[in-house]
Amino acid sequence: MKFKKKFVALALSSLVLGGCFSDSDFIPAVIDSYVLTTSNALVGVDSSNGHTGDSLAITGLQASENLFDIDYRNADGRMWALSTLGNLYTIDLETGAATLQSTLSVTLDAAETYSIDFNPTVDRLRIIGTDDMSYATNVENGVTATNGSLTLSGAPANGVVVDAAYTDTFSTTTGRGTTLFSIDAQNGALYTQNVMTGALTQVASLGINGLQDIQGYDIDPETQQGLAVFQVNGDTALYRVSTSTAATLVSELDLNGETAIGFTTVTTANPTVVGLSESEGFFTFRYRTPETITDRTAVTGLVDAANEVVYGMDYSTNSGDATNRPQSLYVLTNSNLYQANALAPSALTSPRALTGGTALDPTVDYSIDFNPTNGGLRVVGSDDSNRAITITSTTAATIADNAVITPGTRDLISHAYVNSVPGTTTTRLLAVDAAGREFVQQAVPAATTTSLNAISFAVARDTAFDIRYPGDAVVLFASKAASGDRTTLYSATAISGGGINVGNAIGQIGGSTGPTDILDLAIGQ
Repeated sequence: MKFKKKFVALALSSLVLGGCFSDSDFIPAVIDSYVLTTSNALVGVDSSNGHTGDSLAITGLQASENLFDIDYRNADGRMWALSTLGNLYTIDLETGAATLQSTLSVTLDAAETYSIDFNPTVDRLRIIGTDDMSYATNVENGVTATNGSLTLSGAPANGVVVDAAYTDTFSTTTGRGTTLFSIDAQNGALYTQNVMTGALTQVASLGINGLQDIQGYDIDPETQQGLAVFQVNGDTALYRVSTSTAATLVSELDLNGETAIGFTTVTTANPTVVGLSESEGFFTFRYRTPETITDRTAVTGLVDAANEVVYGMDYSTNSGDATNRPQSLYVLTNSNLYQANALAPSALTSPRALTGGTALDPTVDYSIDFNPTNGGLRVVGSDDSNRAITITSTTAATIADNAVITPGTRDLISHAYVNSVPGTTTTRLLAVDAAGREFVQQAVPAATTTSLNAISFAVARDTAFDIRYPGDAVVLFASKAASGDRTTLYSATAISGGGINVGNAIGQIGGSTGPTDILDLAIGQ
């Protein structure tokens, strides 16, 4: 089976396109989706009525480089794009500037074209090609796995699959889930796609007469409503695509004289968050809906369960250590550093015995976070102790004592490094000071602290703080006023070169029945 090829035109990234609107000449009330055109430009769309806005030229690509497709990443809420050179970019929607983030570890066939969509459960970019190839990519480092070639199962042998999109669901019993749907332009059919084998199974008919091409397809993660840009009888139009019934027309699209090649719905950052509590062990929730938690699993696998105290956890982004791997989840106790399943942690594995330096005190609380520049684990205690733990082998990790926290009036209860992405060479360590109700910057390894900005409410020691993704796209800040209270997750954003702005409450973690003894939270994949 062969995919239908999308036409990729020569780049016209320097072209400033006109300010046309849709046929009705209405400015779209809400830009909730974008069309990518063959000249590397974006056109905003109001999906409720098909009204379109001005074209925005994408800049910053290499000479003769063009974009295949665009998609919003569920985890960080930013638009990503795949280019003909195998480069992955994020796109600034204010300026159109493309910023290179990584390059695929596989070489794309120059004779083929490709479509993309993010898997929300494992944070991997699905890439499907006109050569029937199917890939899964870690966009933070470009590492790409090859999955099974696309094959039709119980469907027409002459199928022409052009685009695919994932759903994003969540339940209290099964956690975050997804299904990959693919569209067949030749037969006007919708399939489910097995992500590992590539097998396609028909689930619905589009029911569109005169369908000529599929120029983009996505599924809104909030509503699970499919949206697609079709060429029908020579016209480009936006359709709603149900996963079980025929597609319905929204409106024809005025793309300012451009030809569509990709489509995505706007997505707000909504990564999976992994929690760890004393009473309930591990659990997970989606960042934007913390009231609903699932995957409650007891912590097992401790070497000495009777005497080990669990302090916290963090994902490592260190890609230079052969005994480590990017985005591994580590759990620290007073005697070992363990690994756990990155998205569904339960049993702790690969214990690395802590050696050297001053042993961790079971009666002291510790805040931990991985340094993205060197892979070391920063460990700061409620006794103002300050350590770095380095993974030295698959069975050992070494403690190095650093200077104690100054001034001693601080009560540093939670830490997070900025720019926490694989391969970074620059970072800063931020901390929450409960005594001063403020964010501070901690020097490493000197441990002197500098005030950054205030927190407008009291915070207890159980506060959790994490930063992740390129550009510090997602900041997790969860706190409570007193021990024994339930923990509330707040909206938060990083201040460039500064601290953290804490906004309104998003919700109480676990709702009215959530755990009151949360040890740590970490932004998952």
